[in-house]
Amino acid sequence: RCVYLARDHVGIKPLYICQLNEGWLFASEAKALFAHPGVEKALDLDAFSQYLTFRFVPAPRSLFKGIQKVGAGELWQISLDQGIAKRWHYWKPLETPALDYMSRGEALDKLECLLESSLRYRLGADVPVGLFLSGGVDSSLILKLAQESDADALHTYTITYPGFEKYDESSAARFLAKSSASIHHEVPANDLDFAELMGQVAYYQDEPIAAPVCLPVFLLSRAARETGVPVVLTGEGADELFIGYGNWLRLRDIEKWNRYTPDLPSRPARRFLRSIAGALLPNSARSWDILDRIAKGQPLFWGGAMDFGRRERDLLLGPEAKQTDIQDDFEEVISPVLDDFLRSRPAYDVTGWMTYLDLRYRLPELMLPRLDKMGMAHSVEGRVPLLDHRIVEFTLTLPPELHEAAGHIGKRLLKEVASRRLPKKLVYRHKKGFQAPVAEWKDSAGGRVYLETLRRFAKRTGLFDTHTLESVLARKGSRLYFNLVNFMLWYITFIDNPVEDCPITIRKMHGN
Repeated sequence: RCVYLARDHVGIKPLYICQLNEGWLFASEAKALFAHPGVEKALDLDAFSQYLTFRFVPAPRSLFKGIQKVGAGELWQISLDQGIAKRWHYWKPLETPALDYMSRGEALDKLECLLESSLRYRLGADVPVGLFLSGGVDSSLILKLAQESDADALHTYTITYPGFEKYDESSAARFLAKSSASIHHEVPANDLDFAELMGQVAYYQDEPIAAPVCLPVFLLSRAARETGVPVVLTGEGADELFIGYGNWLRLRDIEKWNRYTPDLPSRPARRFLRSIAGALLPNSARSWDILDRIAKGQPLFWGGAMDFGRRERDLLLGPEAKQTDIQDDFEEVISPVLDDFLRSRPAYDVTGWMTYLDLRYRLPELMLPRLDKMGMAHSVEGRVPLLDHRIVEFTLTLPPELHEAAGHIGKRLLKEVASRRLPKKLVYRHKKGFQAPVAEWKDSAGGRVYLETLRRFAKRTGLFDTHTLESVLARKGSRLYFNLVNFMLWYITFIDNPVEDCPITIRKMHGN
């Protein structure tokens, strides 16, 4: 008389659940639950503020009121007799004690062995397998390992942005594909795709994920399906496991000051730390949040995907959104994970905390859903060999000095493994990251249509303060507006869809 629901270790696949008077519903897509007439399509206002902050809604909440998500590595036990659910994490990667010592050579050998094993496992398929290939070290290493495994030639797919070389990695990917004899495909993306496809992207997201690269992943997945490749490998997770982001390294350095000045007894100390935060993280809203956390003795790192700082978010929320008491993000989202981390690891293991927090939230609620949902929109399965649970467990046992606790070379351990197979010039090239030029597309014809629609949406719904909204839209070179547009498209698609408020592309999608 019990039902068990479980989600995989790191959250590669989503799982939604809803309780009604007559029982429970569950599905891998939130919109599937609306086939039941008892499920209401409504916005969870508490979750809305979290979305603006984190770019996603942390589990177990979802942006749909009354619908929850099973967290990564989590098990739910539902009693049919009592009508209640208990949930706990069946997988706890911190349970393996941290190592006091491991030589760098031993760590490299162990990591290399795990990578080879993981890739062999994920190449197993009775259909063609492909790879989303950038010019970075993560997908390049996967390609090289696949080539050495005697597998059939992979199909490789790379996004291109004509006219935006700043974001384009196609030349490096083309070189890698040629050297590995893969069957290479280049997939262009432009502002017209942004205008025409974002409505479909919002539909397949189920709940909004403020990640601009959802669009390129959607296009890459479509290209894979059109070329007969229903399984693709990707390099997701390397930056989170091995600390590959420059801003993470800078924040780690600020955290050192935080540990030595916990009480901030004077205003000069506050101003001094504000200047440090402002210099290393040149964003006024982010700097204010960092100083606020320093003053409260909280960890400075709250996740690798943060959009609106607390002050600006509170100003952005309109009168309708303020009808609910806004929950404290630290108490509800961060503190439970921090308590869990500190039970097994010391507070000075800053990089371990960064990895663990993003394993709990950012990866399973943003990075992996964008791969799964954009892929499954075209019936394409995404596989992530760098997030094999054995690799995760091993990484979290490493002494801090090996897990990027010092130095300014991101992903040092992974790069040293990659250097055994790839040219060092490629391994240590400047990181571009997987991005999309949405800040530039903002001023395109399609972007302007969305902005005008957003203004009408804000006035009609009362969810955004119109004055603060205008200040956000006026910023040059900022991608923050995308967070709001993405939410608006989701709301129009699932919650409330008056034709007069819809961009023409959304009207076409709904047949109006």
